[in-house]
Amino acid sequence: MSTHNKNKNSSFLLQNMVIGFFALVILGIYLASNNALPKIPSFASINATSTIAVTAPNGTINVEIADTDDLRARGLSYRESLASDGGMLFVFQISGIYGFWMKDMNFPLDMVWVDANHKVVAIDSDIATSTYPDSIFPPSDISYVIELNAGAARQFGIATGTVLMFDYKSGH
Repeated sequence: MSTHNKNKNSSFLLQNMVIGFFALVILGIYLASNNALPKIPSFASINATSTIAVTAPNGTINVEIADTDDLRARGLSYRESLASDGGMLFVFQISGIYGFWMKDMNFPLDMVWVDANHKVVAIDSDIATSTYPDSIFPPSDISYVIELNAGAARQFGIATGTVLMFDYKSGH
């Protein structure tokens, strides 16, 4: 192939790449202006609505259920407070080591790490909001995490080895 043909092919290729790029930009502008692009939810507007009762040695905790990626990512962030008998139950379909952080939290928490048999494997108490961006991890595989007000795990008599009862019938 002659040098002339190589330059002609390179010029043709560059021209098509530029046209393709601008076509994608125009398509993006069109889709955005016609609300055809998917909406990404704001975690500030996502709230858990289902609740169940968790029975602990010293009482019942009414927990909101976070069982989707969006609900787990939002957690208790942005809230100003939590009822003294309230909490959030994070549910995972597969047992594993899951990290939690205090992003956008306004009050300290106890994190109760619970295995698939509802047995408490560990508790991290009084986790300060200032620990963000560090993550907190359980010492072994868990299927659930219960977040409570700081000091509530002790108040409810929850300790490592405690088996908690989940009343799935109380959900709504």
